Amino acid sequence: MDERIDALLKELHPSLIITFYPGYSVHPDHDACGAAVIRTVGRLSKEERPPVHCMAVAKNLHQAIGEPHVINDVKDYLKQKMASIQAHRSQFQAAELLGNKKYDC
Repeated sequence: MDERIDALLKELHPSLIITFYPGYSVHPDHDACGAAVIRTVGRLSKEERPPVHCMAVAKNLHQAIGEPHVINDVKDYLKQKMASIQAHRSQFQAAELLGNKKYDC
């Protein structure tokens, strides 16, 4: 996975990376992905290294790691986001993740 992430970094030159917070996810694949991103970005020189924001998704995330430093407002993309979540039903149900509650950020 590290090699694929490295190739994407070289191709895309992102100004920001948002990934999963390793060890604080609801799925082991997400933990592995976050860890691979951190490893791969860590091998870049400081000049090449974009900022990395890690997202924790766990029932006790606020108690475990504190309040978030960054909140991304996705209101304008909510329909697209919900459609994406519904497309991955084998991973989870949207209602299990978000419920039917709207959140104000």
